[in-house]
Amino acid sequence: MPAKPTILFVPGAWHTEFHVRPVLPYLDKLGYEVKVLLLANLGDHNGAETKPGLHDSVEKVFEAMRAEAESGRDFVVQGHSAGGLVSAMAVNKFLPSATAEEKSRLKRVIFLAAFIRTSKHIISHWHHMDFKKGLSWPLRPEQVFYNDMSIEDSKPFCEALLPITLTPRPDEIDSLWHEIPRTFIVASKDEALLPYKQREEAEEQGFDIFELDSGHCPFISQPENFANVLNGIIQQGLEAKA
Repeated sequence: MPAKPTILFVPGAWHTEFHVRPVLPYLDKLGYEVKVLLLANLGDHNGAETKPGLHDSVEKVFEAMRAEAESGRDFVVQGHSAGGLVSAMAVNKFLPSATAEEKSRLKRVIFLAAFIRTSKHIISHWHHMDFKKGLSWPLRPEQVFYNDMSIEDSKPFCEALLPITLTPRPDEIDSLWHEIPRTFIVASKDEALLPYKQREEAEEQGFDIFELDSGHCPFISQPENFANVLNGIIQQGLEAKA
């Protein structure tokens, strides 16, 4: 049996490697190697002369994609929340520079409660922006991110969230990445990015749509089920190509 694709997992804003840990054992059991690629502007970066921005995150994901492709490994890119825009921009950078063989290694782009058009889809009342410090952090994360968990269970994940440095984001990007098969997992109980906005985004960008009965972060709240959903999407796509 051929090796399963590497999953390049790009968590959304404020989320760290700690937040992805619950799902990792289940994906490992299913035979996946997961590489967690945190947003480059995560943290306050106190003392830094130049704070990282969107393009630093894009470069990070692009380099990971290139490493997989050049090593002859198949991979998928999974972008969560703000990680969706970063993932799409990284694919746009990867495709023109890749050989036909390297392009064939990218099997699918998967969005989870993600977005491209920031101004259209993001609601500002649940996160605070301090323009003087150049930082943003979420308000009421137990309600916005983890509303499908108990307050007690969500507490360590709320406490592990980090601020992000503010960075400009484009509302439109090139559609080159649409060459790649793509699936959008709509989190139907999401309070951060409302489900109808997720569906709008998915339809605008031409995604296959999968509905999941979860809040914003099912890799935390229902890790085993989310791992099985991800596996099903990846395997179905591979079988369709065979």
